[in-house]
Amino acid sequence: GAGARPGFGPPVAGVLGSLLVQAIMKFKEADMGPILTSLGTMPVEYLSRIACDPAGSRALEAALSSTTVPLKVKHKLAERLTPFVVMLAAHRIGSHVVEGLHKACAIDEKRELVRALAVSVKTLLQSPYGNLVCKRCRVQQFVDAEGTWELAEVSNVKKRSMFADILGDEVEDKGAKKKKK
Repeated sequence: GAGARPGFGPPVAGVLGSLLVQAIMKFKEADMGPILTSLGTMPVEYLSRIACDPAGSRALEAALSSTTVPLKVKHKLAERLTPFVVMLAAHRIGSHVVEGLHKACAIDEKRELVRALAVSVKTLLQSPYGNLVCKRCRVQQFVDAEGTWELAEVSNVKKRSMFADILGDEVEDKGAKKKKK
């Protein structure tokens, strides 16, 4: 039925619960263990529904943008959501999660994410949200010339690392992220 499709049906996350998770994502890693374990073990179909839920997506975005959530957890989220990335990219709310995944991933994970998007690039370009995701993840550049796309990604990593102190971001080093000191 319609309730079984990700992004449809009743809300899967409450606003207060989402706000609580967003706040916890600023804590130390040890303090958010149960939530991180839950994100890593919940059924991927439910995780994709959370990504399309207005409140749930905010919690996922907070986890992806947090400087205290381990990169291993972010990469596992990206790996688990990659099969659903085309559906998420075309969704009004899920598209923000895809962009967050792209930003949080190392180059190898970005390549897999963009490769999954590239399979359905023509369909995504017809959707306003999919079109934005394709532009921000440079999917067309990947389709046209993967080598050029990779050089641009490496260049972006270098630029981000140069300005990490100003931006307050985590930076990637040779495809794997590390926290700024």
